[in-house]
Amino acid sequence: MLSPAGLVLLLGLPLLALPYLLRRRHPRVVVPALFLYEGLPSGAGRQTWGRLRLPPRFFLQLLILLLLAAAAARPVLRAAVAPGVALVLDTSASMQALDAARGESLFAQAKAGLRAALEQIPTGRGVAIYTTNPLGPVETHHEQAPERLLDRLTASDAPNPDDEALAGLLRRLATGDGFERTVFFTDREVSGLPDDPRLRVETFGPARPNVGIHALHVHRSPFFPDRVQAGVRVGVPAGARSDWRLVIGDGRTGRSLASRSAASVDPAEREIGTDDADEPHTLSRQRTFAFSDLPRTDVYCVRIVFDGDQADGLALDNEAVAVLPEPATVSVLLVSPDPEAGNGLARIANLRLTRLRPEEYDPDRATRAQYTCVLFHLTAPQALPDVPAAFFLPPEGNPLFRLGDAAPRPAVTDWTLGHPLTSYLTVPLLAPAYAHAIRPAAWNRSVIESTAGALVLAGERNGRRYVVTGFDLLPYLGRANLPASILTLNVLNWLADTDAAARPLPTGTVFSPQAGAAEPGTAPRPQLHFPGEADFRPFAQAVVLDRQGVYRLREGGTERLLAVNLTNADESTSGRPLRLDMGGTDARPEANGILTPEYAVWPWLLLASAVLCGVEWWWAGRRPA
Repeated sequence: MLSPAGLVLLLGLPLLALPYLLRRRHPRVVVPALFLYEGLPSGAGRQTWGRLRLPPRFFLQLLILLLLAAAAARPVLRAAVAPGVALVLDTSASMQALDAARGESLFAQAKAGLRAALEQIPTGRGVAIYTTNPLGPVETHHEQAPERLLDRLTASDAPNPDDEALAGLLRRLATGDGFERTVFFTDREVSGLPDDPRLRVETFGPARPNVGIHALHVHRSPFFPDRVQAGVRVGVPAGARSDWRLVIGDGRTGRSLASRSAASVDPAEREIGTDDADEPHTLSRQRTFAFSDLPRTDVYCVRIVFDGDQADGLALDNEAVAVLPEPATVSVLLVSPDPEAGNGLARIANLRLTRLRPEEYDPDRATRAQYTCVLFHLTAPQALPDVPAAFFLPPEGNPLFRLGDAAPRPAVTDWTLGHPLTSYLTVPLLAPAYAHAIRPAAWNRSVIESTAGALVLAGERNGRRYVVTGFDLLPYLGRANLPASILTLNVLNWLADTDAAARPLPTGTVFSPQAGAAEPGTAPRPQLHFPGEADFRPFAQAVVLDRQGVYRLREGGTERLLAVNLTNADESTSGRPLRLDMGGTDARPEANGILTPEYAVWPWLLLASAVLCGVEWWWAGRRPA
């Protein structure tokens, strides 16, 4: 293995001979008389170049330069060893789960199994240890079992990479990297395992049933900054304990702010059935809890607290954190043929309104202006805009939405509980004087239904949110028409999505500094404080947020908080299946040949060149005066 850039130094070797091609200038000497030098040719007309004469010292200098060029190429030697064993340890978050019978963590059992496998490998055989998180090799040892490494290996708080990448690693090790045997230690139920003695899977478990937090969202309305609410989604598998309660508290002080029992029932809660006989590892229920009017604090912490002494299957997902979003200003573009339609909107706090007539609307200009959202009132463009948008009573024949039957004073018959558009809204009190039913498209769904059909549709397309109402919500009248005003604010809240910057990140997220933040001379290098550590870490490249908790980020002269949680329903389910397809092919990685250890040669080349430089210096100094 060589670095080609180091070999470029060989191009400078001819320059070493240049001093020996130049004729040396004779020194000026004072003599008593010149008659003894009469008749000798003068040296003034001599040529600059002479005949090349290479003294032994030249070859010593040439050897020094060759050694330096070779050291810059960073050569290594590889020693062949006997085919070895690849040991793959599952280090994902689900390995922290507790065994149902013994109460011991599955990761501790897997490490014990790996240690037993190491003891059975004869001395002199190659051993390569891999982990799944991060995915790749961590240690290669060829003389004796690397037992010292086991004490340093810990289970990550992040989920495994996707099953295709994990199956690809096992397939490559078993069939393409020349290992005699590959052993995978995991809690996964592996299917599709080939009848091949080169690959063996040791599965640990089963784990205890696990109740876990799958999502946490803290919302702060930009129009009512003091109003804070939180939504928590909890996964409850079949056979799980029901003696628990959900507690949300101050993440700084630990003070409890609100609590909900698992047995409590609330109109804002949802239970989503996911029972499936073909998917025995799928969570059977997901419950959504809502907390309203929470006291303000920088960090919120949600915990599942169990009654009794017995612990849950996985303690990691029994807790989640969230950061309070900063108050924001919402920039809204209103496109309406009615010049007075936006009069009430202009009085909403933290809302900056721009008004245009339909003929003045330019989609490219609206995108460049970076509006938070666009409201189309009694009109519709030719195509969906490239920003979030709401359409209040689009006209008949518009190119975007198909209208259904028209009805005077339709009665509301059904609505979606827990949707942001219905927050704080007593939906049956909506009483539009006139409405057109809206026919749903493939990318949106009905949120509010009436006797005439769907009245409110909401959905996302190309990463942008859109809302359609079959009745007019403008002008905004505030308390004079409270149900319509609450719905209007919910629409603006959902489209603006001002909580996005403070939304918790999943563990395993690759976080990158802002462009230019790490460039010298522009700003101090970004620093990141990991949970549980004392000092900040400077970073200039992407880092993996593999621990759950609150991070502190210093970047661009400011400091902000990042909440990171294990909110992965699959990873919270221990024993989930893993399908191995051994028929595929994988590119061989740079780690190919891990059983042939490499020994660096370049330090010895540098040492030899330094010794020869000393010899050359001594040689140059021993010339007679």
